[in-house]
Amino acid sequence: MECVRSGPASSTKLDFPGVCVVGSGAIARDHASALKESDLGSLEWVVSRRAESADAFAQAWNFKNASTSLADALRDPAVDVVVIASPNSIHAAQAEACLLAGKDVLVEIPVGLTLSCVQSLEKMAAELDRRVFACHTMRSFPAIAHLRKLVMKGEFKISQIVGTFAIPRRNNQGWSGQRSWVDDLLWHHACHLVDTTFWVLGCDSFSNVNALTGQRHPEFGMYMDLAVTFECLGNRPAVHSLSYNCEQLVWELRFFGTSQTFVFKNGELFQDGKNQVVAASDIRDLRPQNEEIFDALCSGKESIYDLGTTLSSYRLLQEVDDITGWSND
Repeated sequence: MECVRSGPASSTKLDFPGVCVVGSGAIARDHASALKESDLGSLEWVVSRRAESADAFAQAWNFKNASTSLADALRDPAVDVVVIASPNSIHAAQAEACLLAGKDVLVEIPVGLTLSCVQSLEKMAAELDRRVFACHTMRSFPAIAHLRKLVMKGEFKISQIVGTFAIPRRNNQGWSGQRSWVDDLLWHHACHLVDTTFWVLGCDSFSNVNALTGQRHPEFGMYMDLAVTFECLGNRPAVHSLSYNCEQLVWELRFFGTSQTFVFKNGELFQDGKNQVVAASDIRDLRPQNEEIFDALCSGKESIYDLGTTLSSYRLLQEVDDITGWSND
């Protein structure tokens, strides 16, 4: 695979991009699986906070090097692109370090925990002629892609979108067990629903943002419940409810229209609540997303995951943060 090093104006070529993965948890494993199965690059480095985790990850996925220091990997000229799959709170700082080291970056959702830091990354990438790709993975789901196509072709006119995202976090557990860090219901999980709302509509204008929060976890400190409402262009309301107070995953979006209704639920798409339109897909399969990103990186063409395409989602999240005092309590 011949790759253009960064944007369309770049003349540097690569036969095969060298990849560093930052993180060793569940989502890092999903990225490693996608990279390996789709043969997207040379697996050069894995960086994790604990040496034993980095070593085990490197051995499991055949990375050449393992370290607890991102700086070690960034000094290596064999690394061309970094996949950041670390805890939410350090995504933006690590992405900045990668850009300053001359690397292109894939950043797991959320790219940052404030609008200003996300905007700063976009500006820095442009100034340094690097690429930042935001892993807003729902854009790659077949069910969501089908809905967007219907909307873009004028075959489905949406009147309202109602979303529910409930994921078990009462004991601060993740996909791979107990966590040493806490998740963020607004900047992580609400980001999925907000971005998908804008993506399916093909419009990212919004107004009338409102939000309510529940209680914080008494031990871990994160908000456990959140409700967000806003209005999309054309007087189309969006209502999203999110919770960590649940026993199993519920990932659902209802798209009400003037003549029909579609329901996305955990990877499947149903019409009028009962007829399956798109079969279930594995919501943790990152191959479609990562293949598109690496193709854009190698060709220099625009990507649906370019950071600039996601900024309206972060603008809305910042409004919710400001309204609720989410980050200030």
